[in-house]
Amino acid sequence: MTQSLNRIKISALIGLVSTLAAGLVALAAYRRLKQNDRSGNTNEIGGSVTVRPPPWNKTNPEEQSKHSISPHKFSILIADDNSINRLLLVNQLQDHCEQIIATKDGIEAFNYLKSERFNLVFLDLQMPGHNGFELIETIRHTENPNKDTPIVAVTAHALPSQCQDIIALGFDECLIKPILAEQLEEIVALWRPDSPREALSDSLNLSGSLKQTGYAQQLLAKTAYDRELALTILNKLCEELPQQLASIQTSLRHRQWQQALSVTHKLHGSVSFCGLTDIRQLALTLEQNLISKNFLETERHFDKLKALIEQFIRKKTELIEELSNKYSV
Repeated sequence: MTQSLNRIKISALIGLVSTLAAGLVALAAYRRLKQNDRSGNTNEIGGSVTVRPPPWNKTNPEEQSKHSISPHKFSILIADDNSINRLLLVNQLQDHCEQIIATKDGIEAFNYLKSERFNLVFLDLQMPGHNGFELIETIRHTENPNKDTPIVAVTAHALPSQCQDIIALGFDECLIKPILAEQLEEIVALWRPDSPREALSDSLNLSGSLKQTGYAQQLLAKTAYDRELALTILNKLCEELPQQLASIQTSLRHRQWQQALSVTHKLHGSVSFCGLTDIRQLALTLEQNLISKNFLETERHFDKLKALIEQFIRKKTELIEELSNKYSV
């Protein structure tokens, strides 16, 4: 890797690998097709998603011979090991293309990239298996269907000034989490001039209205005011965040700094993508302390992060009421 890569790359994410939700399939199908048979299962799986009729499909890399990406449909591949990030990216992009494949790690993403041609690719820079840096190196310098495909780097750990260094590695664009709807609009419009502008404009207006208000408003703005999706994400956050806090606390107690960093990175990614700005800031500070090995400050910042997340969890019932009542926010 180049010196530019060494300046950007942080400790590799070992984190908990989750799988893209089957509940996402049902929820998105409800949103797209207005059916009443949505499933309550929220287990995560990866796979191919057709976001315009016919109904949603999902495939595994081993089934490529049976389920191939149609060359006549605009297709997007998303690679991110964080299930909440995948859920939100799919939701934000589903109005802009005919096919989305959401993969949960670099190995699954590579299996698709070496066998199917996509119109646009979003790669998280920190993933298990192959990270985004390794994937872009391979895709740009070997013969494969996506050697010339526009590829966008997605990261929570780069400054705007570092984006040019990332792009120089072979990416076409760099997005820093949390990602705004207008950023996705610009990218899709650039690589797909015939993208549906009306749907994009609606999403932009909603996301553009985000202010530093309550958690319910932040979740609604990040989901384009899809209340059911916001409720799904709230429940996932209330389930995952306490588990991640406990894991970080145990790792810190046993001086397992790398494990603490890995879990903090995943937590930071989730709250960044969901727009929870105050929790995001504390998670970022804790992660920076672990990266810089400033262990004297880690306990203090962890205590602050834990207190804020516990406050968020205590508000769950109140937030559910706000998100369920269309007149409340």
